[in-house]
Formats: sequence, structure tokens, C-alpha cells
Amino acid sequence: MKTSYGNEVSVYDLERTICDMVRSHKREGEEKVLKAIKGYISGTDKDVKRLFDYAEQFHISLSLYKFWKQAKMDIIGTVEEETGE
Repeated sequence: MKTSYGNEVSVYDLERTICDMVRSHKREGEEKVLKAIKGYISGTDKDVKRLFDYAEQFHISLSLYKFWKQAKMDIIGTVEEETGE
């Protein structure tokens, strides 16, 4: 795809983008990756199977799982704080 400036850029789906962020989490920053995954989990337009299939292809399944687990725990903690539980 070309940008409005005529530069060629690659366009991927959301799942590939999340995997790319996990792959470069040291450069991106773990908080940024966690925020993206929390948004992904909370969103409605997602394909979790595709996400974990990509993770397997890129050999980052364990890293993605760790971020996924932390994001889920953070989301649960936020809900508990909001409900007072």
C-alpha cells in the first residue's frame, strides 16, 4: 500500500500487529505492548486463534502467553477495583 506521500508500506491485520509488538517488546516497551493487548482483549473485532497461530509461526508463543496472562490479570484487577470486590 502507498501512503499519501507515495511511500510503500506493509499493511497487516490486527493479530499480526500484536505479534510484531510482542516480538519487539524490548524496543517498544512492555507497557505499550500490554496496553495494546488489553485493548485487543477488550475489543470485539478479534481472532484469538489467528493471533496464537501467528505467535506459533513467529516462535513467540511463550512471550505472547506471558503478556496475555498479565493483561488479563490487569483487566480483572481493574474490574474488581471498579466494583469494590
